[in-house]
Parts: sequence; structure tokens; C-alpha cells
Amino acid sequence: MGDFDTTDSYLDKALQKNISEQVRNYIQRMQIANQHSRLTFSSFMAGKGGNRADMVKKAIDLISFRIQNKNKIDIHWNLLFQYQHYHMKDQIGTRYLGFLPKELDTSEF
Repeated sequence: MGDFDTTDSYLDKALQKNISEQVRNYIQRMQIANQHSRLTFSSFMAGKGGNRADMVKKAIDLISFRIQNKNKIDIHWNLLFQYQHYHMKDQIGTRYLGFLPKELDTSEF
């Protein structure tokens, strides 16, 4: 997680500078993207570890973050979910949360 911590540090320092509102907003979006990457990585590592309880906790954290920040950064969430589910075999564990159907219809994405 060191890379994410380093990025957080750089972004925090950048926000302390005398910058325009536009730049400040951009840096704040970068902070959200970095946090999303941190949570995604953590979810993948839990999936790799195979501990279902850990996977569920990390998946809940990730999905909650995505819902809270869905309109704050430029990520196509539906496409991301589809990719992670089908191409990465749902390694982040969203299938354990109980809100996805057993068989997803790709036309819904």
C-alpha cells in the first residue's frame, strides 16, 4: 500500500499550495481515484487470499465507496463491474454481497 500512501502524500501537499479552484477540484478528483485504486487493490488481494469473510468486507468497502463517489470521477462504473465480473472472475467478491444475480445478463451493462 506504500505507493498509494506516497500518492496521497503528494496530493495532500499539492492541495496546500496556492492554486486555482479548478486545479484544486482536479486534485481532489485524483484523491478519489487514488482511494478507489487502493480499495480495488485491497479487494483483489482479499480475493487472492481466498478468505470469504475478508473478501466480503473488502467488497462492501469498495462498493460503498463507488456508490458514494459515483459522479465525482470519470469512471464508467457499469463497464468496470462487467469487466471485473467476467474477465477477472469476480476476484473482488461482489458475488458474495447478495445483490447480483447468479448469472448476469451482459446486455444490462
